[in-house]
Amino acid sequence: MYPKKRIKKYKRRSLEYYAKVGVPFELDFVRAKENLLIYRIKFVAGTTEGRIRQYLRDVAQMLKVQLFQLHRTGRDLFLIVAKDKMLDNRLLRIIANPQYPEHTKGMRIPFVIGYGVLEQPIIVDLPEYIHWLFGGSSNSGKTVGLKCLIISIICSCSPEDVNLILYDGASNLAQFDGVPHLSGDVMQDPESGFDAIMKLYEKMEWRIKLKREDIEEYDRQPFIVGVFDEFISLIASISDRNMAKQLTDKMSQLLRRGRHAKIHMVLAAQDPLIKDMKCDIGNASSRLGFTCTKPNYSMTILGESGAQNLSGDGEMYFKSNKHTGLVYIKGAYISSDEIDAVCKHICAKYEDGDWDDSRRFTLDDEGFGESELGAGAGTPVLTEQEIEDRLFAKIILWALQRETVSAQQIKTDFNMGWPRANMLLDRLNEIDIVDDPYGKQPRKVIPACVEDLPEDVIDFLESQGYTAEGGEPNLPE
Repeated sequence: MYPKKRIKKYKRRSLEYYAKVGVPFELDFVRAKENLLIYRIKFVAGTTEGRIRQYLRDVAQMLKVQLFQLHRTGRDLFLIVAKDKMLDNRLLRIIANPQYPEHTKGMRIPFVIGYGVLEQPIIVDLPEYIHWLFGGSSNSGKTVGLKCLIISIICSCSPEDVNLILYDGASNLAQFDGVPHLSGDVMQDPESGFDAIMKLYEKMEWRIKLKREDIEEYDRQPFIVGVFDEFISLIASISDRNMAKQLTDKMSQLLRRGRHAKIHMVLAAQDPLIKDMKCDIGNASSRLGFTCTKPNYSMTILGESGAQNLSGDGEMYFKSNKHTGLVYIKGAYISSDEIDAVCKHICAKYEDGDWDDSRRFTLDDEGFGESELGAGAGTPVLTEQEIEDRLFAKIILWALQRETVSAQQIKTDFNMGWPRANMLLDRLNEIDIVDDPYGKQPRKVIPACVEDLPEDVIDFLESQGYTAEGGEPNLPE
């Protein structure tokens, strides 16, 4: 398919580019496989796989190829190049393949992730990988990846064997409402998300005790897969500090011990930072990193940079403790119409009720919902704008305790990035809390005390629960 001239051209120009950026190595052409060219990499001193990976996207653009990725087999590292896009990556094409039942035989919860660089289907047994973290930027393919996970489960497993909990912080999963595998309606409000985590925690404790007392009955319990999309937004929306801490503590416990109770968590977040996740995500050992905007987001998702170099369109890196390094995957795809058709088929398949639901976990189970602080009904929640306004009110009172204020101080004291800190500093200037900028010097604080504030600023502070004396009566932080 490829002329020898092009095979040599790709090799020569790739080596020239990497030598120019100080990452030298050698390439040996191995073979062509359909539309793929396969080269073996020979390392030279000072060159690492990570440094090669850093420039993959740049070289792909320079060569004008659709695929330029690494593939590791044992100790060997290969470079895979393809001029055209990969083959049809529809999820249903994989599931409908006659070889699919044989390939997934023995798997408890098959999960079709997508295709590897050699265009082979990547299918894993979800419980073997414990807990999962999906992360990436908006429109990177993260949500489609979650949908493929859910479709994989409902097509391959009975509701007797697997129950699903879906928290949909971005209104992307509503299509799955009514599927018999669900433990309740698809949740979209933070109060329901809080309650679900509390009930999952209590179910975990109950099952761990059951496992000690009656292992046969424990083995009959269905797996529970909890999918929480936009997890960071869920945490941020719980305005009561004690309840927010309880939520993250219980989630950390679920990630730490849930596998001992046949409970597996899937958390998804947009451009996450470790500090924003709040809970201990170290036990979410299986990571799918979609395209993200900065290396530090990739570090949170994968534990290393790399995802910032992906080109989008469902491309991802897969990292787990089952293999070494990052595995490039072209994510499976399913359309909205296909999801509707699959859900309709699955609902019809189980509508006669000819299956045992006596052990099914449901979110309205009695005895699974009361926590130390009581049920989550009525949990105070805030919109993103309300969260931002409350933060700004704190910054105003914080500024009044200083003679000068800088973006660096805001960044450090309130644990945020430069763009947001600069924006908040400009906002302080707009309401006459700090003076106009003078070079890179800190801004002088204009009012000497709360009484010197403009009337509209005092009204704003009072709307956030602060009194003219600086008090904060009965307000959660």
